[in-house]
Amino acid sequence: MPGSAASKVSLALDKGLLTETWDGGKGHSGQNMFAYSSDDKGWHGMFADNQGPLHVFEGKAEQGRAEFTGPSRGPVKSKAHQIRAQVE
Repeated sequence: MPGSAASKVSLALDKGLLTETWDGGKGHSGQNMFAYSSDDKGWHGMFADNQGPLHVFEGKAEQGRAEFTGPSRGPVKSKAHQIRAQVE
C-alpha cells in the first residue's frame, strides 16, 4: 500500500545486536541499530535515515524495559531525544 510504513527487526551476534530496517512511506527510510557492550554493560544505539540527521543513543535494558537518550547530529541544531520501550 503506498504511503504505509513497514519495519523488519532482527537479532544477531548472540542477541547482542538488534537491527531494524524501516520504510516510513513517502520516500522516508532508515536503519536503526542497538548493540550491547560488555565493556560498560550498556546498550548503545544509532539511527540513520535518508533525510540526513543521525541520532546516537546510550541506555539500558532490563526486565523487558529499555530506555535510551541522546542527541541528534546533522546540519540542523542539536536536539535531545529519548526512547522508551517495554515488552509486554
